[in-house]
Amino acid sequence: MKRLAPLVVLFALLFGSLSKAQGGYLGLYTGTYAAIGLQYTTEPIRFSVGLDPFWYGFGITGAVDAKLGGFELAPAPDVRLDGYFGAGANAGFYFNSFLFTSGGGIVADAHGLVGLEYKLPGMNYSVYAEIQLGARLLPSFGFYPGGRFGINFR
Repeated sequence: MKRLAPLVVLFALLFGSLSKAQGGYLGLYTGTYAAIGLQYTTEPIRFSVGLDPFWYGFGITGAVDAKLGGFELAPAPDVRLDGYFGAGANAGFYFNSFLFTSGGGIVADAHGLVGLEYKLPGMNYSVYAEIQLGARLLPSFGFYPGGRFGINFR
């Protein structure tokens, strides 16, 4: 794990400079289907890929989410939260999971999402929290609640 941390930082810096050139931005997240993940956002679309060593066994996951609308909250005079809602889909391959009798397979779902983002004053960073409600489509049908927490590097 100690060897993985410098690699994650290197990729974040590398893709961070690339995202500035392309007009999008990078972020890191944790949540349902990913213990740690990297995301790239070009508003209103977010692409993400993550590693999941414990939710359903070890797996690699990816997601595409679209922000369909937004709103603003001001819980205090100097605090502004940008809210958003949208929809997305996850897919992943798990090498070892209790969801499969044979040990591994594909997981896929579709979900709706609602989130709040706080842009840190005077900095090019923002933090966000998001709730997802979806339907797992593979390996079996079922409803699930989920979510993610993350940081965006703008």
